[in-house]
Amino acid sequence: MGCEAPTSREDFEIGIVCALPLEFDAAVAALDEVWGDDIRSVLGRAPGDRNTYPTMGKANAAIVASDLRHSYPGLCLALLVGICGGIPKADGREVLLGDVVISSSVVQYDFGRQYPDGFRRKDGPQNSLAAPLEENASILSILDTDYGRDSLREKMASFLKMVQQQRPKYLIPNPASDKLYQSTYRHKHQTSHNCECLHHDKESDPVCEEAMESSCQTLGCDDSYLVKRSRLEERLVAVATADADPDAAVLQPAIHVGKVATGDTVMKSGVGRDRIAHREGIIAFEMEAAGIWEQLPCLVVKGVCDYADSHKNKAWQDYAAATAAAAAKGIAMLHTPADKSRFRDNNPFRPESILPFTPDPEFVGRPAISAWLSEMSQRRGERVALVGLGGIGKSQLAIQFAHGVRNKSHVFWINATTWSTLETSCHTIADRLGLKSQSLPKSDSEDDIVGRVGDWLGREENGRWTVIIDNLDDASILPDDDPHLTKLLPQTSNGFVLVTSWSTAAAEQLTGSGPQNIYAVPPMGEEEALQLFRGKLRNGAACPEEDGREVVRLLDYMPLAISQAAAYINRRAPRVTVRDYNDMLRNHDKKGTLLGAEYQELRRYGVASNSILTTWMVTFDQLQRERPTAADLLSLMTFFSPQSIPEWVLKSLYDRNARKLPPSKVRDTVPPSMAALLSSFNSGRRYLNRNLDVDLNSRVWDEWIESDLGPAKGGEQQKADQAKQHASKGRWRARLSSKAKDLFSSSKKSIGGTTISEEHLPGRTPDAGDADDSDSGAGPDERLERDLETLLGYSLVTPSVIDGVLKMHPLVRYCTETWLARTGRLAKWKKRFLLIMAANAPNVSKQGDRWTPQADLTIHLEPLLRDEPPPDDGPTAMLWVILSIYLYYRWRDDKSEEAAANLLDKMTTVSNNVLGPGDRLTLACLNLRARRLSEQERYAEAEVVCLDILERAEKVGDVVCHIVMESQVHYASILRAQGRFDEAEEVTRAVVEQRIRLDGERGDETLWSMGNHVAAMVQVGKFREASDIAVKLLEEDWAGRDRHVYKGTITVVGQAVLEAAQTGKGDEVEAFVRRALRAAEKHPDTCRWFAYTVYGPFHLGLWVWLYRHDRDDEAWAAMDRGIEHMASVFALPRLHPPELPERLLAAKEDDKDTRQRLLRQIIGNLTLAVDDGRSREVFYWELANIARRLYMQGRYDEGSMLLEAMDRHFKEAYGEKHELTRSAAGLGRELERYRDRRSKEKSEDKGNSALSSSMPGS
Repeated sequence: MGCEAPTSREDFEIGIVCALPLEFDAAVAALDEVWGDDIRSVLGRAPGDRNTYPTMGKANAAIVASDLRHSYPGLCLALLVGICGGIPKADGREVLLGDVVISSSVVQYDFGRQYPDGFRRKDGPQNSLAAPLEENASILSILDTDYGRDSLREKMASFLKMVQQQRPKYLIPNPASDKLYQSTYRHKHQTSHNCECLHHDKESDPVCEEAMESSCQTLGCDDSYLVKRSRLEERLVAVATADADPDAAVLQPAIHVGKVATGDTVMKSGVGRDRIAHREGIIAFEMEAAGIWEQLPCLVVKGVCDYADSHKNKAWQDYAAATAAAAAKGIAMLHTPADKSRFRDNNPFRPESILPFTPDPEFVGRPAISAWLSEMSQRRGERVALVGLGGIGKSQLAIQFAHGVRNKSHVFWINATTWSTLETSCHTIADRLGLKSQSLPKSDSEDDIVGRVGDWLGREENGRWTVIIDNLDDASILPDDDPHLTKLLPQTSNGFVLVTSWSTAAAEQLTGSGPQNIYAVPPMGEEEALQLFRGKLRNGAACPEEDGREVVRLLDYMPLAISQAAAYINRRAPRVTVRDYNDMLRNHDKKGTLLGAEYQELRRYGVASNSILTTWMVTFDQLQRERPTAADLLSLMTFFSPQSIPEWVLKSLYDRNARKLPPSKVRDTVPPSMAALLSSFNSGRRYLNRNLDVDLNSRVWDEWIESDLGPAKGGEQQKADQAKQHASKGRWRARLSSKAKDLFSSSKKSIGGTTISEEHLPGRTPDAGDADDSDSGAGPDERLERDLETLLGYSLVTPSVIDGVLKMHPLVRYCTETWLARTGRLAKWKKRFLLIMAANAPNVSKQGDRWTPQADLTIHLEPLLRDEPPPDDGPTAMLWVILSIYLYYRWRDDKSEEAAANLLDKMTTVSNNVLGPGDRLTLACLNLRARRLSEQERYAEAEVVCLDILERAEKVGDVVCHIVMESQVHYASILRAQGRFDEAEEVTRAVVEQRIRLDGERGDETLWSMGNHVAAMVQVGKFREASDIAVKLLEEDWAGRDRHVYKGTITVVGQAVLEAAQTGKGDEVEAFVRRALRAAEKHPDTCRWFAYTVYGPFHLGLWVWLYRHDRDDEAWAAMDRGIEHMASVFALPRLHPPELPERLLAAKEDDKDTRQRLLRQIIGNLTLAVDDGRSREVFYWELANIARRLYMQGRYDEGSMLLEAMDRHFKEAYGEKHELTRSAAGLGRELERYRDRRSKEKSEDKGNSALSSSMPGS
């Protein structure tokens, strides 16, 4: 039939979108008339509309819809027409291939969060696309009636027949090929014995590529797994007769209306299909609706071509496309055309728009953001903001949104970069609206124009309006008497305000503090970024995909940087390719040039930079003015690995403990000539090795941070200068401080506990990082929180999924580093970072063989430690060695043996050459080397190193430092390992005497050395003297002392008692063991360090001694006494409910059900204290004590069940090598031996007395 041709693009009211060529062919076949090229210039695409229209997928669909709306602004009904995967049953009705589904709403089923226990779809406008336009709702209401549905079915059948008569390929296929297999029956090789997928029956098992591309017939899919369906049976009967009527009702497609699921992936899983269908109540799966909906809410009209499972069947695609096209044509006939002439005559609303930029033809949509803007703009009087880094695409999103609503709303664009640009924008709006008159007095202030625009916006009869406040990055431009721009932006129901800003705080001035009104714009996804890059390239289609992906990855998916890269390549092509650009980006020196390159962009303000580097430097400068302490924090964070910045280290910038600073010695503050003079006599050497007091030490580090040590030259000149400086070691000390003489004079004060003043905090100069007035009285934690809030508000950092860990955009990190370098502050902040890390790294906590997550600084230190410090910069070398020692322990514990060994050699060389052969850090490195040799049982070499340490210390007069004495203790262990027990005992005795002179008889280090002396004396048979010292240590008041010294000392004493009982002879041994036992019982806290043993070493020692001497009855009595003592040392844990342990232990023997229930409840409490520091360890000790008491009651199976549960928990939470895991396993084995011994009583063979092997350190 003929139709009157439209006269303009505005006359088109219905749009049909198809994703595949076969869908397009069917849709065109159903049309009555196709207008040709003669009127395409009038009715075709608008400028900027790139539609061809592309292949399927949500992102492409969004582009199509946006451009479609732009070219044809009169559209009021959009139909997404094509093929889909169907659900076997919709509202209880069977669905067959060729049936048509029509969407009542659309569900974005794959948008949400993946949790350990499963996927949870996110509720919100981004995925619950359930609010159709008025026209869509009208059509759906018609289809809700029997009449409407029957009418559409008749029209569809008529149009389908017409299409089939023209093109036979759209005839219905043989219904026998309509096969629906059980959802769990997989499409894979069923008979071939040459493929591994033959036996893969689980949903998670892989299927080979060949099977996925093959038909069911080829693979041999078993028809016995087909689902029987009555409607299909009727079809099969109908076509089986010779005179079958092709127009019979049973052969016509049915219409189903309901929810349609849309997503980014093709659903090819029967199990997954049924799970989502049950959860969401959907009737079909497709891939384009969400993208269309963001720009133009539509009706999905699709024919079912498969059942969204793995069984391939393309035979029905053409027929399904034809049924959908026929249904779409029927729906189009339900649409009532608008009377445009009457509308134009009677509707006074003429939208005005003032937009500075046209839409970007290469714009790549962000579906989630567009959907959010669309949903928020429909709310009355809403104010919202897009917040994010400069260059992340906020303004481009706003431009695209503005052009999308300009046909139904006034749209006014205001440039809020400065107050002046804001006023200029208001003048432009006033001109357009006719608000400026010749009679306006010259004395009228500019605020009058702002007020006039605001008055016009406040009158609802003027219609709906949208105001874009762009680039409101600096809230200080807003008037003091009108900080929320109420004069310009009235609170009316017919208005919508969209703000774009770097700063959350600035945006909140206009939107309020409601988080629902702020959208933090993230970087693009990789596919979006690649599409943008290719679109911006002059020949994007020729760009190799992998090279393009590498570019957007290196640029961290930042839109401005991607556009900048494409412009650079376009300008220099063909000399510079995409791959060349990648190579230059990887080069640190060239990267700055690339990121700083300007290019011409018509959709940015003339004064705005098109360089990502320059754009962000403006941000950093503003941050420095607005809140200097936040800029300081950002500067420090630049040196961390950007994806895992620990907050606990950042706190040191605000509350740094000066006592944790690496100690400086007097020799670090005096000129070389003075150091040489003092080194010529013993007392002078000892004086030079004295540590400075806290205040002076902090001043030395402050002076170093402000100094400009180390050469700044390059090439051969640098090498020559370094060699010259290296020739006079120690010269850095004279250059360290301009106040060297003052420091030298003041350093003669006695060493004491001087408290550092505020201006001498580590890593901080008196005038740097001063808090602003608002921070007056705020504590360190509060100041850190305020600065972090500022950085988060600027989107310069973001929180990670791990509590207490922050992330920084890698490009932000690089640009901040460049900013610091250009402002001359990079070296100083690197020094601050090294000093703060050195002050924190040695103090991290360690649990057995596993370092706690917050203690892992490896990723931040490894890059800095790759390069050795300059040979003339002693302070940097000191920090470098301290951090290398930390890294050495980490690598060694992680079993990176070769890397640890190489680092040890490297840091020993650096310390020896830069700090000097007698420096304490050099001695510490040598001590680590001696220990490493001992671990390898290379005792002779280890002994040489220990003696070398002592010789070096004597030369510099530093033999009493803790490193030297620790080396002597280790030297004693080397002697013992070689059977030289007498020499070992002499060495440990000398260490104790030195410690007493240095720290007093009750100093922590003195007590620790006494414990080692006890062990040495036991090995040479000095039991009486060992007994006196052991009792003294056990009776010592350890309250408030170093926990590790306490544990180490008591553990060594316990091992010594056990060793004496195992190997010693004579009455002195028994006296030694019994005295130690009485002291331990008198001070039960000493046994808390043996929580994972049944008896503790003291009772075990007595048992071993008595059993060796055939005093079995006394031995068993000692065993019982030991387990009772250990049970009394530990309380029962506080559980939920609190009375659980007591109820379990008091439960009657014959009430097994109650006991099992209570035990399961106790096991369920295992995770209570997992993240609670030391209380976690105490909690597990007390939990293990329940198992100990169950064994005491003879309830071995219950005790074993509890220990097995603890073992499983420890392995999952901490790993098999963790100290807790090993200890719990050891306790379990020991209790099982206790069980065996008690059952055998005294008949146990004496040869099985190896119980002691489970003791710590044995």
